Amino acid sequence: DWSSDVCSSDLSTKVDEAWILVIEETSERSPVVARIEGDQKFWRSLDSRGLHWRFYDVDSTDADSYRAKAKEVGIPALLIVGKDGAALSAKPLPATTQGIDAEIRRVTRK
Repeated sequence: DWSSDVCSSDLSTKVDEAWILVIEETSERSPVVARIEGDQKFWRSLDSRGLHWRFYDVDSTDADSYRAKAKEVGIPALLIVGKDGAALSAKPLPATTQGIDAEIRRVTRK
């Protein structure tokens, strides 16, 4: 059973490349999720750190590879995925971009 928590020993080195995915049900978007997704300054700051990001509707074919993991932790979900496509972290979406950033830094060291 895959755990959403990554062992600290697995986090001793910086992740070379990662995707930050927000998976939501767009027809049920809350004001909190809208505010998070609308913070373009935050999302663009990830580009300068060498991180990639995308927002997906849970029912989108683009989310096929991540739907089960996202549903397991709850929608809306924050997934951090390595360049090989493996999930490094899966959590319920934090309520702030600061919370998202803390999880990104914890997992990627970026």
